[in-house]
Amino acid sequence: MRLAASILTIAAMLTLSPAAMAGPDLSRSVSAGAERGAAAFRGIYGEGGISGAAEAVEACYGSLKKEASVEKLAECAALDITAANVDAQALASLGVPRYAFFSGPKLERRVAAGMKAAGLTKAERAAFDRAIMAALGGGAEETTRPASTKAEVVPLNSLAGLPFDHNGSEMVVDAAKGVIVYARPKASIAGTVKPGTVLYRGRPWSLDPRSVPIRGTAFVYKKGCAPAPYEVRGEYRGQAFSLSGAAPVRSKTSCDITGVSTSSGNARLAFESTYMDE
Repeated sequence: MRLAASILTIAAMLTLSPAAMAGPDLSRSVSAGAERGAAAFRGIYGEGGISGAAEAVEACYGSLKKEASVEKLAECAALDITAANVDAQALASLGVPRYAFFSGPKLERRVAAGMKAAGLTKAERAAFDRAIMAALGGGAEETTRPASTKAEVVPLNSLAGLPFDHNGSEMVVDAAKGVIVYARPKASIAGTVKPGTVLYRGRPWSLDPRSVPIRGTAFVYKKGCAPAPYEVRGEYRGQAFSLSGAAPVRSKTSCDITGVSTSSGNARLAFESTYMDE
């Protein structure tokens, strides 16, 4: 599903007159809000996956009760539309089922309710529709592309985490930053990932020896290919923990993703503390 098609669906649902006009102030407000919403999505999705994006969208629309402005509505709508299109792209390229929050006509209903909360007239609603299309339509291809085309690498000296083993690779688990990073990749993958490569990025968590929920985005790496992101969840349990999710499966002969698996090696990422070994 392309972004422009999503926005046009909103316009069709509202059955607004294409001749309706509104002042330039509304367009500027929509543009500013849309830019903020689309930018916010990248960080939210990186930390919390599509479920985190759904929570952020719901909270954003809820805030309209206190701040019912056009700019805030545009921020919520842009966040909503961008997340819905990334979710649709996951279905198209990975075969991942649609996230219920973004399926069907729910997006259009949320935007329509937001317009009502913001008190927009029929003419202003039509102008809002066109302004959102102008603000996001040109970036349609970018928002449906995978989140990154190259691995994220961070300086190891910027981390203050604990040492863990992951399938023979030495890792740094920095709970305060919400990242798990390769410190010393095992020999078999040293040509694909280098020290500092991020395996997982998500919400920060506390180093509590009891069970602490963790969720975010992990990455599958293959030499010469862009990282393949997927959502994982787990619980931090001190000395050992694991993260699980439906992991992308690549073709053996190319970078193409042919499906997802809940039983592959990437579907369950296990970590064991080596702190006491040093």
